[in-house]
Amino acid sequence: MVTVTAERLRTTLVGFYSSVINDTYVDFIRKNTRDLSQCFSSDVLDAVLNNDLTIECNWNSQLFFIFKDAKGNVYRAYPFNLNK
Repeated sequence: MVTVTAERLRTTLVGFYSSVINDTYVDFIRKNTRDLSQCFSSDVLDAVLNNDLTIECNWNSQLFFIFKDAKGNVYRAYPFNLNK
């Protein structure tokens, strides 16, 4: 069993944020599925990998990952309290 520390999880989320901004998040999910599955539902990650959902994010006072369907409707949103 692998224990993920808070700092490792924070680092993964910051990397995920960068991959969304750079539109490389599909590869990032493939490489980091285990860590990301601690924060996001498996069905959501699978839907992204199957091109059924896209991701947007913003980071003001909170980091938000917003998963949208093909019509642009919000399917799920995940907020995180992280310091930049």
